[in-house]
Amino acid sequence: MLSQSLLPSLFEVEIVNVEVVDGGLICSSGVLVEEMGDTNEDCYIVYAAVYGG
Repeated sequence: MLSQSLLPSLFEVEIVNVEVVDGGLICSSGVLVEEMGDTNEDCYIVYAAVYGG
């Protein structure tokens, strides 16, 4: 889960506007790696855009 209160600490510049919207994709990766703590084959695709100017 994205914590908007943490965002300012991640960037060295002032954050003017943050918009979080539902979306993304969950699909099967076809791979389960138990050594990495995987409990399923889910693959999460997330898109983030940062604009400066």
